[in-house]
Amino acid sequence: MKHIKRTTSLLHNVLAAIQNFDSYNLNTLLDNTKTYQDVSLLEFTEILQSKFQVFKDAGDKELLLSSDICNGCKCKEPVFLFTGDYSQKTLALYFEFKGDDIIDIFECTWYGEMTFIDSF
Repeated sequence: MKHIKRTTSLLHNVLAAIQNFDSYNLNTLLDNTKTYQDVSLLEFTEILQSKFQVFKDAGDKELLLSSDICNGCKCKEPVFLFTGDYSQKTLALYFEFKGDDIIDIFECTWYGEMTFIDSF
């Protein structure tokens, strides 16, 4: 039961960091030996930071969290939806787990108006 609490706490903290535009905290929470969205953790958080700036520029102060089921490439898998509190722009992220660990995070393009491809 201890591992489930750790995972829940880690997931909660990662989700909270995203909701609060806190890419720095993501660098401390996630494993820097893994890739996320097929890039290093540092690159992944830099990309997220650029996404966060788009939300901020649109007047958002935070991202509201909800979830849904993907009907695209991860058909029938749950995704987290982060929606700007003002702009209503959406970023959808799929989290892949192995046991207690978050082993990957990538964008679900079935939802949302933003894509990682647009970042560079």
